[in-house]
Amino acid sequence: MLWLAGFIAGITAGLSSGYFPYTTSILILSIVVSVFLFNHRLRPSIGRSLIFSLLFLAAAVFGFSIAKISLSQATDPASLAGSEVVIETTAFSSTQNSYSVYPYRAYDVNGTEIKGLRQVRVAGMPELELCSSYRMRVKIANDIFLNPGNSAQQVQARLLGINLLKSGSEIFAASLKCVFSRMKQDLNIRMQEIFSPDTAAFLMSVTTGYRGGFSPDLRDAFSSTGLAHLISISGTHFGLLFFVVFQLFKRILSLLPYKMLALITLYATPSQISALMSMPVMVFYLGLSDMSFPAVRSFIMISFFLFGLLLQRRGLWLNTVLLAAALILLFRPDSLLDLSFQLSFTAVLCIGLAADAIRRRHEAQRNSPASSEQKAWPARIKESSKKFIFSTSIISLAASAGTAPLVAYYFHYTSIISPLANLIITPIAGFIVLPLALFSSFTFLISGAFPLVQVIESITSFCIWLIRVMAGFSFAELKISAYPMALLLIFYASFAGLLFMYAAGLRCQRELKLRNYAILTAVGLLPFIIWSASGSFSENGVKVTFLDAGQADSAVIELPDNRVIVIDTARNGFQAASYLHYRGISRIDALVISHAEADHAGGAGYLASRFEISEIWDNGMIEYSGSLADINKRSMLRGDFAEAGRYRITALHPHDSFYTFASDESGENNDSLVLLLDTGKNRFMFSGDIAQEAVDDLVELQDALSSDVIKVPHHGSRTAADEIFYFYVSPRIAVISAGRNNQYGHPHEETIAQLQSALVYRTDVDGAIQVKEYSGGRLEVRSWREHILNPADGISSELANIKRLFAVW
Repeated sequence: MLWLAGFIAGITAGLSSGYFPYTTSILILSIVVSVFLFNHRLRPSIGRSLIFSLLFLAAAVFGFSIAKISLSQATDPASLAGSEVVIETTAFSSTQNSYSVYPYRAYDVNGTEIKGLRQVRVAGMPELELCSSYRMRVKIANDIFLNPGNSAQQVQARLLGINLLKSGSEIFAASLKCVFSRMKQDLNIRMQEIFSPDTAAFLMSVTTGYRGGFSPDLRDAFSSTGLAHLISISGTHFGLLFFVVFQLFKRILSLLPYKMLALITLYATPSQISALMSMPVMVFYLGLSDMSFPAVRSFIMISFFLFGLLLQRRGLWLNTVLLAAALILLFRPDSLLDLSFQLSFTAVLCIGLAADAIRRRHEAQRNSPASSEQKAWPARIKESSKKFIFSTSIISLAASAGTAPLVAYYFHYTSIISPLANLIITPIAGFIVLPLALFSSFTFLISGAFPLVQVIESITSFCIWLIRVMAGFSFAELKISAYPMALLLIFYASFAGLLFMYAAGLRCQRELKLRNYAILTAVGLLPFIIWSASGSFSENGVKVTFLDAGQADSAVIELPDNRVIVIDTARNGFQAASYLHYRGISRIDALVISHAEADHAGGAGYLASRFEISEIWDNGMIEYSGSLADINKRSMLRGDFAEAGRYRITALHPHDSFYTFASDESGENNDSLVLLLDTGKNRFMFSGDIAQEAVDDLVELQDALSSDVIKVPHHGSRTAADEIFYFYVSPRIAVISAGRNNQYGHPHEETIAQLQSALVYRTDVDGAIQVKEYSGGRLEVRSWREHILNPADGISSELANIKRLFAVW
């Protein structure tokens, strides 16, 4: 166990040393010293203790080297922005339009190999032949958006050309993965034909790993109830399936004639035989799954557990989990940074600790005098039911509690109803639906008939109905605003300390005292309590965030009375939605659409599907359809205003008598709704995409245009670079929303020249930009690029990174 822990610690150090070189070294040396002191206290021998310490250090150095080699071969996606790349890949699922490509080779147009490019989302894809190999020429998107809430992004690309390298019929027989891909495709098609859409979506997700069939509301229902883990094949599925199959084979063996059973058990115990018979089922399920890393590492853990059964050493669960982690990290060190990896192993470790505590409790009950008394079968059934409910509840609660900080940090919510939902739904899904679905799938693949359709449909439909009901409760989930990464690290450092003490207790053959659990839990939770308490004393002023949306516009205004206004949505609304989730916001009080162009209004429908929107404000020239048509509208013209407390929002443009003579795109731009937010101490102007005609009209307002902060019109285009306009506005701070390496050359030099007296911030350079007003009227500007970690080249830069760990937007 020691060398496994050392290897994982070394991987962690290797991945973080680029940002925290001195801190990482100090922590590793501290752990080595702790290992020495612990072993010396256990057995007072300096030589033995030194050997254990050096063993841990050697494993850590090996892990550190593996991580560093992996990082040196990886390619920064930002360095590929705007470039053409050639990708060679094999299609393991047929698709159209948009497709996640997993290259086995990638290189630039000069033939230089690109290493570490593992996944690319390619738009404009034709239908692909299953299991065929292709060479694709793609254009990597210019924008890697730098916004709060979407730090981990998939590389996006547009297809330029595609050529067939090798047909699927040529490599089908040679590739086991292709065999399973054909099976998955046939199963998905059949399930969509015979089951209702929601049932088919769930069954496909737990059997073949295909998750594209879920409606947004059903996916949200799984998330709200803390059951999202059920729709992504992971350790839960392999563990539950193994339990059912293992128990089934043990039951079948017990039904054999006595002489046959006696003959078989001369060579192996029933548990060993059942474990061996379960292995092919696990292999079949792995092949049928999406072969994702959660599925593969879950299979590895189950395999080692089965191996432990064969050796009659079932108690080494912690070694099994650490060995599975070490094997995954050996081949993919960056998996440690993958959220699914973190969630999967945290849940398994918590379940292991809880299961061990339950085992000790049951052993104590069995050894008590009361347990030796003979009980009638109703009493035994009642006692067994209580044990099952208690054990399931504790295990579910342990997994939920252990992963809650991760879920809250990445997804900004926690499911209040998760323990109850997991207690009811997980056993039904794992012990009934999954085995029946796999049995019917196997039968279909060998015979063409899919049995038990009505039974599976009824049970699954009931589960989905119950999930929707629980998700509908107002208390189902709690929105959580972003909190510093340091809190997360402290919590899991205390959790690692608990695991260390647990392992130490096993070695010393002593139980870990409840006091130790309490101390480590308090250490992990205390920072969260302090952070939550400090939030109630923080100043609640106006906060305006201009999001990095590429060659598009989107901004979020957070007002002192907790109202939220979103001004424009960019092309798809993803950036605004991610930021609102990051802030723990579920309601938009006003969605402002400056004009109908896609780079300003394209994401309105998406936001409407994800948030409750009270009103839409626009220029009165936009027609709506779908869910947007049902939302209250407010058309704002010059002089119209909305106010509350000490702030006032006024429309400056357009007005009834304004008419644009432009018939092209600039005509719609000139009709943009221009708003002025006046807080009493500062004024913020949001100018949409206005061009010269609108600017000429606005300068008639003269001093009424005066603003401390301006969102520069039309991405900094020269069409609004009017000297008189900027003379009257006289901004202290100017924000330009433009895409990196955009084809228009925005912002233009003429516009920059007009802003010489202002502090100019650009989303293509700085990422998201936030302007916060304090009570005295002071404005603070910060960019998201300043907030993200940077490689450390000295103590000062490392201290800056440590400071960033404790900061939050």
